[in-house]
Amino acid sequence: MRRGSGPGEDAVARVRGYFERNVTARLTMAYYYQEFILGLAAPQTVPMINVVIALDLSGEGAVSDYKKLLQGFIWKERGHARDLADFLLANGLLTPADLDEARRVAAEKRAQGCLRDSAAAAPVPPEGQRSGSLTRLCLRTGAAA
Repeated sequence: MRRGSGPGEDAVARVRGYFERNVTARLTMAYYYQEFILGLAAPQTVPMINVVIALDLSGEGAVSDYKKLLQGFIWKERGHARDLADFLLANGLLTPADLDEARRVAAEKRAQGCLRDSAAAAPVPPEGQRSGSLTRLCLRTGAAA
């Protein structure tokens, strides 16, 4: 059951300003919603742990935290997770260019050799289960960072 009504009148400006100040948030959302951005039939989000690994984010809750923050900017409340992708895309706040940039950053992170729990080292837990804390592993040195 959704609470409240539509987005606030300054919602687009607030999100745009936030994305300009926090590039990591914008790239995270672009990577997470990539199937939506590409216009695929029956799009699904990328599993949050995969986004965290690909973009070398600070922890498993980073994607969820960005989503909650954006919902607050737009609707001044949580409970609109299903509406978030539609709002971001319909208002030009996430574009194919953002997805291209997110994929480029993910490729650079892979090339640098520093990943969090690389898929080879630690398989992604089944959907709905959380793994333990993430450890940064630099594949070049083999040392935890």
